[in-house]
Amino acid sequence: MCQWGTCTELCKDAKNKFNCTCAIGYYGRYCQKRKVASCKEQLQRNEGSQSGVYQLFEQTTKALYEVYCNFNSSDGSAWTLIESFSLANKGDFANKDFQEDYPINQNAFAWDNFRLSLSRITTTALLSTHMRATCNFDMRGLNYTD
Repeated sequence: MCQWGTCTELCKDAKNKFNCTCAIGYYGRYCQKRKVASCKEQLQRNEGSQSGVYQLFEQTTKALYEVYCNFNSSDGSAWTLIESFSLANKGDFANKDFQEDYPINQNAFAWDNFRLSLSRITTTALLSTHMRATCNFDMRGLNYTD
């Protein structure tokens, strides 16, 4: 396994036959590229980014997780969805404020039942331009009163 920084010279030698596996959060032929840590960073790297589900890299835990990034709300803004649920699941979210650690499906985004952990919400707040919590977003579209 090639770790970040050790893969460059090994992978250049065409005589060696092996696969390089990048450390979590890195990609590229020589593992030289780092996954983005926020929707804002995704938009900064690629101004043409489309709204959708993106895989983000959490530096502290070295984990990858999925969130929905919305880039269509206003120019230069990157909204990060931190909570989403269907009306059928609203009871799971009742009386759960955002200062309570209550993660649901935080590693595999799901429109009908999703919430980031408190640590990821905190990090998102520091790294993002905007955050969003909503219900039935995928059916109704963007609602500015969330």
